[in-house]
Amino acid sequence: MAATAPWALAHGKSNVVAPANASKVVPTRRARDIGKGCLHLSLDMRAILARYLTLVIKALRLGTRERFLPYTPAMILIGMLDSPYVRRCAISMKMMGIAFEHRPVSVFRHFEEFRKVNPVVKAPTLVCDDGTILMDSTLILDYLEATVDPAARLLPVDLDGRRRALHVIGFALAAADKCVNIVYEKEQRPKDKIHPAWLERVVGQANTAFAQLEPMAARAKPWLHGDRFTAADVMTAVAWRFGQYYNAAEIPAAQYPALVDYSRRAESLPEFASTPLD
Repeated sequence: MAATAPWALAHGKSNVVAPANASKVVPTRRARDIGKGCLHLSLDMRAILARYLTLVIKALRLGTRERFLPYTPAMILIGMLDSPYVRRCAISMKMMGIAFEHRPVSVFRHFEEFRKVNPVVKAPTLVCDDGTILMDSTLILDYLEATVDPAARLLPVDLDGRRRALHVIGFALAAADKCVNIVYEKEQRPKDKIHPAWLERVVGQANTAFAQLEPMAARAKPWLHGDRFTAADVMTAVAWRFGQYYNAAEIPAAQYPALVDYSRRAESLPEFASTPLD
């Protein structure tokens, strides 16, 4: 599980995530000395900072540019977690140990604020550490997967595993897309302008997508690809949670017992629990 970066805590930024292995590092003498000099921090925070600086020192000695260096700007993920696509990115980044800052800016309530960062106001938006703007969760994750060690990636690297994962992700994305359509139809369109035929169509498409995912969830042991939690698991769990949160009447849980059980397992993981939809 990823933790909050100590340098971020020291500056009141609890939404910046640091790599999970920071807590396991034995600090060097120099790192301890630097930590002891930070008198404005508690003793516990000085110890955490010493371990964190040890990672930095080791990275510099190796000539690598780790993305958790405290003086390297963290990437910024912009958007609300009630979006299945923003939540997909946030959970995936935590699972891959990628440091980032989350800014909960709404495309509805904070339109002008969002437009200052991304002129088309699309969530999620990722501001890379060099300032490049990326959008669309699939494109964002495609880039992020390329920045981490293959062992840390959520999308399988072998061709067969990748194809099977993308097969599942396609249905999960379709389910999420249609659930978003349902929400827009119910909440954004004036009541006298709701198109019943269109609503019936997207509800049917959402249920069809979940019906495809249900037997996959029933075979999960405990995850869709066995012991390994993959990008397919993230998208499936996120889509189901979104659908139940906003469209429980249209997506009856009683029809999908395997997805209900599967979602309960996924949502209990630290990366999910620390990234709540509500």
